[in-house]
Amino acid sequence: MYAIRLKANARLQATAQSMVIQVLNPNKLYESQIHYGEFQYKAKSWDCARCVVVKMERLAGDLHFQFTYIVTNMTVRPKSVHRFYFQRRHMENFIKEEKNGLACDTDNQTIAL
Repeated sequence: MYAIRLKANARLQATAQSMVIQVLNPNKLYESQIHYGEFQYKAKSWDCARCVVVKMERLAGDLHFQFTYIVTNMTVRPKSVHRFYFQRRHMENFIKEEKNGLACDTDNQTIAL
């Protein structure tokens, strides 16, 4: 099971932009809008197409949506994939902060008392 964030490119942006047209609510232009979707995508270096989950977010008053792309093999709803990815990322950051804060990555420590 994997969920990996992708950097935006022109093909991903064009696909996501076409999805926005389908979900945009013109009656809520002054409210934040968040939508999730998925589509098949094949990068040039990949041997086959894979599922990409996209989060489409527009803050209140903004004209354009911001997109976040995650490639995955998970078979759950797109919102669940996003939640999984960001919870995992948060935990990895927490572990890194603890490791750096406690200097857990070094074997020989001189402790002054």
